[in-house]
Parts: sequence; C-alpha cells; structure tokens
Amino acid sequence: MSSGSPCWSDRPHHPDDDRRLLRVILAVPVVLLTVVSAFLLWLAIKTRPDGQ
Repeated sequence: MSSGSPCWSDRPHHPDDDRRLLRVILAVPVVLLTVVSAFLLWLAIKTRPDGQ
C-alpha cells in the first residue's frame, strides 16, 4: 500500500455506520425469537386438550 493512497480507517466516522451494525446485531435475536414463537403458536394450535 503506497503512502498516498487513502486507507479505510482514514475516512471520517459516520454515525449511520453504528446504527446499521446495531440493526444487524439486533435483527438476529428478533428473527430467532419470532421463529420460536411461531413454532410455539403452531404447536398450541395443533395440540388438542386430550393430547391427540
């Protein structure tokens, strides 16, 4: 890398970068919890009181 070329760390920090990363990090547990709750809802609908 030549001394005249800009490096990615030389660019100014933009607050939207943090928000985008936070959205991705928070999206993972939200999606997983949604899948689990959808399964439990399906299970509750399909299960009959007499166990059949």
